[in-house]
Amino acid sequence: MHFDGLGKGSHNFLLVCHHWFEVASRTPELWGFWGDTLQQWQNRYRYHGDVPLDLVLDGWKGYSKVVFGGPLQDALKDRAMGDKIREVHIKDCDSKLLTSIISSLTPDREGIREKRIESIILRPKVDTVIITGLLDFFARTPLPKLRYLDISGSFQIPSWDHLPLQTTCLTTLSLKLEQ
Repeated sequence: MHFDGLGKGSHNFLLVCHHWFEVASRTPELWGFWGDTLQQWQNRYRYHGDVPLDLVLDGWKGYSKVVFGGPLQDALKDRAMGDKIREVHIKDCDSKLLTSIISSLTPDREGIREKRIESIILRPKVDTVIITGLLDFFARTPLPKLRYLDISGSFQIPSWDHLPLQTTCLTTLSLKLEQ
């Protein structure tokens, strides 16, 4: 049900020759996954903004010098506003990065509408406390297609009361919240 990314080197065929790269650039189905590091996101976010995206980030795989912001953050906001995100799996990243990503996915008050997101996994680094943005995301983002929700870590969230009203397809729920 949930997707944790492609194997290392799965896009290496793009390096074979210019022709293969051009063909791949015009094949939208290849670009529904940006990779699982910020460096890979930076390299792939420009391609085919019209296909559903499986947004995966594994912080333990190391950080590059890429900063989440600017055009990359704008592309993620555009995908979120266009309802083009299918999965959000963010693991082992710090609170600042997780908060920035969640804020990019959160519609402003005028942009509230149902989303196609089917799976959310949020597992920040150990001892990371997340408050900012997560409550707004769930309050402003109806998730009628959400089937898998897995959140673990040190979250301080005052209430989950609104969640059941917006997740009518939820089949798997795992909450491991620490104080």
